[in-house]
Amino acid sequence: MNPVIQNISTHPAFASLRFSGAYALKAGILPYDRGASGEVRFLVAAPKPVKNPDDTVPFAMARGSRRMRAAGENWVDIRSNAEMEAAISQAAEMEAAPITALAEGEEELGLPASAVRVLYDCGVLAYKDYGIHCFLAQVGEGAKLLPARDSAATRWLSLQEVQEMATGGAFNPRYLPLLEAMAAAVKPF
Repeated sequence: MNPVIQNISTHPAFASLRFSGAYALKAGILPYDRGASGEVRFLVAAPKPVKNPDDTVPFAMARGSRRMRAAGENWVDIRSNAEMEAAISQAAEMEAAPITALAEGEEELGLPASAVRVLYDCGVLAYKDYGIHCFLAQVGEGAKLLPARDSAATRWLSLQEVQEMATGGAFNPRYLPLLEAMAAAVKPF
């Protein structure tokens, strides 16, 4: 089952975060639900450390590289603007941003695409010096998560908890503006 996709990229909360570059090299997903009190909670992940397995990595929004493939070849991650330009000039097939986001949701959060009721397209938002095509994912009630194979841990957190964790270093503070904007955009849903 494919989720319904709704475009909310023109929401005023995203105005100051819009990416002005040519390409979105990454796509990200921020699943949300409402707790028993009606409070919005977000599903975030602590990535598995790549270099030092014993290190602790702060929680963050799930996101990953867009992929491309030339005719007859395997899918490969796009890691730079130069690779994106080469893919476009060679008319390589590009993975659609919602597909990338849903795949990252499963890999990093254990969120099966079948658990997503609505995927809200937030547009391409700036993160450091590149763009992330961001999506909010409304999770169906009673959705079951799978083991997250690419993360050390996942947690459902309110925006206030995320803000407190960012202050203490347990959440990557660079993602905080994205989460705050997405939280503002999700209020009416």
